Amino acid sequence: MNWHDIKPSLDGAHFLLGGQPIWIDRFMAVMSFHAPGVAPVQDVSGWYHIDAEGCPLYKARYHKAYGFYCDRAAVKDKTGWFHIDLNGDACYPERYAWCGNFQENCCAVRSSDGYHHIDPLGRALYAERWQYAGDARDGVICVQSAGEAFHIRKDGSKLYPATHRFVHVFHKGFAVALDTLGWCHIDRSGQPIHAHRFQYLEPFYNGVAVAIDGEGRNVMVNEVGEVTLLG
Repeated sequence: MNWHDIKPSLDGAHFLLGGQPIWIDRFMAVMSFHAPGVAPVQDVSGWYHIDAEGCPLYKARYHKAYGFYCDRAAVKDKTGWFHIDLNGDACYPERYAWCGNFQENCCAVRSSDGYHHIDPLGRALYAERWQYAGDARDGVICVQSAGEAFHIRKDGSKLYPATHRFVHVFHKGFAVALDTLGWCHIDRSGQPIHAHRFQYLEPFYNGVAVAIDGEGRNVMVNEVGEVTLLG
């Protein structure tokens, strides 16, 4: 069967194909299938991965397991967090306090000295450590350091000199950011694209974004800073 068509049930205990259960067995928890067609599940033995026929990929069991991204899956056992390959083998000897998922062959991990990013072989991509670091998206990553937020490249270098209180990922050329005045959109130079600030702000969706303005009203703002009331 085509694994793309297999979906988790709403109760998160089994899988559906065409809206119908495909196996008699129920699990304690399941997550979605990801390429190349495997999904993390939990039963009384622990967490592990199955293929599209419902067969376990390996014998090991974990305290937690997430989906495969870039042929790597984040798992946790009594030794800590790390990544495994499709054979269930650890990809590197290190263990972390937390692991993210690989995106663009780059993954955020947290150790005792902070967050950083590793490649699929477990090698650190740069020397810096952060208070927080997110996933790579189009080669750009959100990080926080000493209470300041900004974007970096995959080699650890800053994308721009400015800093903010919080930043989101870039989406269609712009990122949502929080400065001392409120939420705004910034461009890849780290600068706000208009003077408005909002209590809440979403990324642009084809040129417009939903927001809550300073008076608590639901509004829409476009890329040139024109604001209109909703409703």
